[in-house]
Amino acid sequence: MLRYLFAAVGVFLAVYVGLLLLGVATLPFRTAAGVAERVGDPDAVLYNYEHFFDLCADVRTADRQIADKEVEIAAYERRKPDGEPGDRFQAAPKGERLATELAGLREHRADLAETYNADSAKASRNVFKPGTLPKRIGDTTPTCN
Repeated sequence: MLRYLFAAVGVFLAVYVGLLLLGVATLPFRTAAGVAERVGDPDAVLYNYEHFFDLCADVRTADRQIADKEVEIAAYERRKPDGEPGDRFQAAPKGERLATELAGLREHRADLAETYNADSAKASRNVFKPGTLPKRIGDTTPTCN
C-alpha cells in the first residue's frame, strides 16, 4: 500500500515538473506574442503615426518662434542700442531677458528634435512612422507633410 502511495506522489511530481518545464519553454513565444499584440494594437498604431507628425510640427513651430525672437532682438537692439532707461531698476535688462528667452526656445527645440530622433530609433515606433517624414531632425527646419 505504501508503495502505491509513493508511486502516486512520484507521478504527481513528474507531471507537475513537466508542466513547469513546458511553461518555461513556451515563455519566449508567449512574451513575443504579447508584445506583438500590444505594438499592433490599432490605438497604438494610430498614436505612434500621429506622434511623429506632432513632434515634427512642434519642431517647425519652435523654429518659427526662434526666428521671431531673433527678429525681436534685432529690432530692439536697433531701437535701443544702449538699453532702456528703466533697465537699471530691473533685475535683468530687457536685452538680457530677450537673450534668455531665445536660449530657452533653442533648448526647447533641441529637446523636441532629440525626442523625435530617439523615437525614430525605437523599433516599436519607427515601424509606424510615415516615409514622408524625415528620418532624423537636425539643425534645419524639417518638412512635415
